[in-house]
Amino acid sequence: MRDITPLWKKIRRPGDVVFTNKDGTITYKTRMSTRPSTQMAQTDDADTLVSYKRHPIEIIYRDYANDMKALANKARISLVKTKDLQYNSKAAKTYKNEVSSLNVKLNEALKNAIKEREANRRTESEMIKRKNLNPDMTKEEQKKIAQRLVTKYREELGSVPRSKRNINITDKEWEAIQAGAISNSKLESILKNANPDELRQRAMPKETPTISQAMITRMKTMRNSNFTLQEIADKFGISKSTVSSYIKD
Repeated sequence: MRDITPLWKKIRRPGDVVFTNKDGTITYKTRMSTRPSTQMAQTDDADTLVSYKRHPIEIIYRDYANDMKALANKARISLVKTKDLQYNSKAAKTYKNEVSSLNVKLNEALKNAIKEREANRRTESEMIKRKNLNPDMTKEEQKKIAQRLVTKYREELGSVPRSKRNINITDKEWEAIQAGAISNSKLESILKNANPDELRQRAMPKETPTISQAMITRMKTMRNSNFTLQEIADKFGISKSTVSSYIKD
């Protein structure tokens, strides 16, 4: 007998919808599209994720997570309010040498990016083969093999990692950028391939930040808790090199 149950009654729970063929012998189950998320993305305050024991390191992570969330929101607002760079043809002529230099650096970075993608593609392909041959490999073993493979293919293709191919912008070139000597689209490409720490230094106000002993102590505590130099720098609004110097001292 044909199943005449209305389709809406076949919805078992939110997100699950079941279809059957005419004689009911085959059932098809489809799930509505979902997007992965994180607990931090779903809360407005990281304090809601702290355990009842409230360990000191949890409090540090809570403060850091809240600061990063607030910083991200501030950045989004700034992005919406920030106008695109206005191209200035006169400035392009005035800084023609700097514009030419930036174009050369960008072209080299883009050419290397193609090689880097190919090196990663070959690595992934080789890793699939090795996993099939040895499905019992641990994640640590896979990581070590992948690192060796990507190094091998980089050498074969003449590619270098991102850290070594970053565009380093000179003072004069930065002056040209500020004057509008290059288009906004080209600037975006340059910034994507530039040294992020250097960009932060140039974009931040020039006044020297005041670093208290309490801040230094917190930096060291965060470092001992496996925070990266970049994460600590973002937390205090200073450069990685500044963080490194205080931690070493």
